[in-house]
Amino acid sequence: MSFPRRLAVAAVLPSTLVLTTLVALLAPVGGLPGLAGPAGAAGPVAEAASKPMVRSTVTVNGFRLADEGRVVFYGRVRSPRPVCQRARLVKLRQVDQGARAGKSRTSRSGRWRIVFKGRRVDPDGTFRAHVARTVVRVDGRRVVCAPDAVRYDPTSGS
Repeated sequence: MSFPRRLAVAAVLPSTLVLTTLVALLAPVGGLPGLAGPAGAAGPVAEAASKPMVRSTVTVNGFRLADEGRVVFYGRVRSPRPVCQRARLVKLRQVDQGARAGKSRTSRSGRWRIVFKGRRVDPDGTFRAHVARTVVRVDGRRVVCAPDAVRYDPTSGS
């Protein structure tokens, strides 16, 4: 068995450098099973591609009856990263009838409201608010904001 030239030179140096060189040479190609990274990763490129998602939570805080038979639902999107609260698209559907109640973008603080005519959608039904997964760039880095959905029943207050 022949060793690469750079590994033979490292054998003369202290043992810590030899171990470091072995790990650097063998880990990316899967030569050391315990040091090859997470399962399914093919080296440093695959590890950098999988970014964790930033948690997001959508809530429906309530509704109020407005003039001319309009109903206004309102709520909030919260996240540890403010960029995952701003300008998120919230969609509201009535689960009972399968009707789309409306959609709205969140404000800078994550607040949203959807106004619709009460004739199209029954405000006594069960609703589902959904915010989709979003990818934004902050200082040249990708931030992945996680999706979330919540059911809201005005009669039970949940």
